[in-house]
Amino acid sequence: MNYKICFLFVLILGSVFVTACKEEDDAPAQSNTIIYKLDGRSVKLGDQLPIAVDLSEDGQVDFAIFVELTANSQGDRLYAGVNPIGENLIKSGPAIDTNFLNMGLLIAELEGERIDFNLNSNQRWTSDHSALVIRNTLNNGETSYEGNWANSKQIVGIQNRINEAVYFGWLRIEFDKQTEIVTLIDYAYNHIKNESIFAGAKSN
Repeated sequence: MNYKICFLFVLILGSVFVTACKEEDDAPAQSNTIIYKLDGRSVKLGDQLPIAVDLSEDGQVDFAIFVELTANSQGDRLYAGVNPIGENLIKSGPAIDTNFLNMGLLIAELEGERIDFNLNSNQRWTSDHSALVIRNTLNNGETSYEGNWANSKQIVGIQNRINEAVYFGWLRIEFDKQTEIVTLIDYAYNHIKNESIFAGAKSN
């Protein structure tokens, strides 16, 4: 047997094996399924338009973040909230009949909490207007707040629905008690349908 040919064959075979192993080691990890966006837009009472969120960038507004003032004989109420557009949903508490548009209070998600179809007691996925915070001011000047967003930034769970498919996501929103300005800090969604997302997650 020709030992030079045998050695050359082994050398080529070994080279192919090493190359294949290297390509496998260098193969990228599973692609990230989280679409994350840094935002920073704000809205306050008197602005003509709310913050319009086109989550999937398909030209359709999915959520609107607003500030609205109502008044009655006892004083006034400032509502800062989110309106899901179309079939989109947001995680909220029960509807409250005495509130403007029966708004329930939005559920503040803990950082890292899983957002999926599951709900705790007194929670619901809804397409209704829902309030981040409600500022009550009585005629005597006494002020109080309802909701989890008073002077803080919190995360709310959302469902973006496209052609009957559900994409879970979150919005991080801040309410400044001093200026009463509402800011959309950032947001994200999982582009794999029906797959959960963790509150605040920017990547898998």
